[in-house]
Amino acid sequence: MWVTLSVTAAFLQNLRSSAQKRLSTKLSTRAAAATRFQYGLPVAALWLMVVLNWHGGELPEFTRSFAIFVIAGSLSQIAGTVLLLMSFTYRSFAVGSTYSKTEGIQAVVIGFAVLGDRVSAQGLAGVLLTVAGVLSVTASKSGVGIGAPGSARTRGAVIGLLSGTLFAAASVCYRGASLALEVDSFVLSASVTLFIALALQCTVMTLYLRLAEPGQLTLIGRHWQLGLLAGVTGAFASAGWFMAVTLVNAAYVKAVGSIELIFSALTSWLLFREKPAPAETAGVILVLAGIVVTVLSL
Repeated sequence: MWVTLSVTAAFLQNLRSSAQKRLSTKLSTRAAAATRFQYGLPVAALWLMVVLNWHGGELPEFTRSFAIFVIAGSLSQIAGTVLLLMSFTYRSFAVGSTYSKTEGIQAVVIGFAVLGDRVSAQGLAGVLLTVAGVLSVTASKSGVGIGAPGSARTRGAVIGLLSGTLFAAASVCYRGASLALEVDSFVLSASVTLFIALALQCTVMTLYLRLAEPGQLTLIGRHWQLGLLAGVTGAFASAGWFMAVTLVNAAYVKAVGSIELIFSALTSWLLFREKPAPAETAGVILVLAGIVVTVLSL
């Protein structure tokens, strides 16, 4: 079940990213990022209503642990996104994006430190293979490198690593929040966690845009078709991720979720007839191998 959820979420996330990429030509970078929360929240609310009706209509009891985890996860995800955006300042967005992909292996460490989640030796090998594959593909596309100390590339690499840390922390915290609800249904706990997280993120991002980029809120409303596409695909992608991390270690979900990179690669190779570089092909093979090793470890 968790593998199916992770693969489906990765596919939907690829669609969401495509929609946000198109929106980024019409909106500011932060406004384009905010659309996933603003248009995704109503979808998450409807999904939660369906799930609640299925489970008798009663919300689970909220605990202090749940509140701490869901707030920490929501803010970590926003902060991780902001750090990636900071890469533009150093003209090294590609570098930051590449190094942010280390979130899979970082989730192993954070998951153990925060929740006591352990991975087997085979599971760790699978995670490492997927991270190596993702880094190989992204690095080959952007030609990144760390660079000299104090250079823009070095700063970009550090920012990327920190953003990866925050994204990994967000996944672990969402798992912690969902488990803290202590209900029998992983669908219900994940759906509640998703709705609360999106509500917090939507509030934060809307307040930011209102204060710092007020004109962008109007533009978000004008481009509602693309925004709705990003919101719907993003909300259901997040639902898949949240349910998956409720079932198993977040590091395993991140590893299998790396299949999103394969979806992107196949699109460029088959649809746009782009010739893959040797490092890209090797990276895709590593990701596939890592996913297989990870799944077989459980």
